[in-house]
Amino acid sequence: MSITWGRLWPGRTTPNVHPAPGAVKTLRASRYVLQVSANHRRWRTVAQVSGVTRRLRDVLRFPPVSARWIRIRMTWGGVRPPKTTKDNPNPPPTTPMVEELIATP
Repeated sequence: MSITWGRLWPGRTTPNVHPAPGAVKTLRASRYVLQVSANHRRWRTVAQVSGVTRRLRDVLRFPPVSARWIRIRMTWGGVRPPKTTKDNPNPPPTTPMVEELIATP
């Protein structure tokens, strides 16, 4: 199982102007569990991650299971929201974002 987390790029202050150089933040959960279910009612935890704040991709390995559904239960976000400034009065949200989930047999 591979999970690729989203990213937050530096914002633009005006149209048609490149943003100032800055760090790209990974919008990921720093603590979560991966659960599977065969009937969408009973969920079984097959993997858990905690204390990771900067990694873009998580590769989770666990024994083979039979399931029709997969879910990620995020229990703790990983990025602090940017502060409101004069140049950026409405900063973007920093909620964790899954960009890609790959499940292979």
